Amino acid sequence: MGGAFGDREDAKGNITKWAEFNIYCDPESAQSLFSNPQLDGRITLIPLDITHTVLATSSVLAQLINGGEDGKKPGNFRIMLYELLTYFSATYARVFNITAGPPLHDPLAVAAVLPTDEIAWEMELVRVKVSCYGQEIGKTVKTRDEPTVHGVGLGGEGKDPYTMVKIPKKVDVEAFWKVLLELVTKADGRYTWPAADTIVAKVEKLEV
Repeated sequence: MGGAFGDREDAKGNITKWAEFNIYCDPESAQSLFSNPQLDGRITLIPLDITHTVLATSSVLAQLINGGEDGKKPGNFRIMLYELLTYFSATYARVFNITAGPPLHDPLAVAAVLPTDEIAWEMELVRVKVSCYGQEIGKTVKTRDEPTVHGVGLGGEGKDPYTMVKIPKKVDVEAFWKVLLELVTKADGRYTWPAADTIVAKVEKLEV
């Protein structure tokens, strides 16, 4: 998960107005991956442009917290996931004007490589360049330009090494949430955490 291409008005950056946090933290490493010919066609990048379309709406949050059963008391696992999802809700509303619910990021990257055809994706194949210096450091840019061709010399004619990266343009959001919530149900109750009384009390008062 990383990058922001500005295909949506709210997807230009989240750490600066140009850059997404993960790429901004180490743009040189990101660029080294996106220019490694051994990874050609093997990278799927999930940027803000797609994660900002996958929102934890009030309906999704209700299913998450009660498992689809009204009045059922949630366990610590569901409470933890709910808290993680809603932690930045106010920030997304204030900074990005995303008010229908907070977006989901890293789990969408996991979903992109799940061995299932339940979630439909529309992918594009492009080159990705990362700005590694200057004011726009961490900015990601999509391009379909051919790499530089060098003239004939010692070793003959050749092109700069590069890789093509798969980037989703669309995802079946409803199918994604269906798969995710089914996985939550399967995991619910299999693991335990110390009781979080303050969080439980807070969630019991929620009107989702």
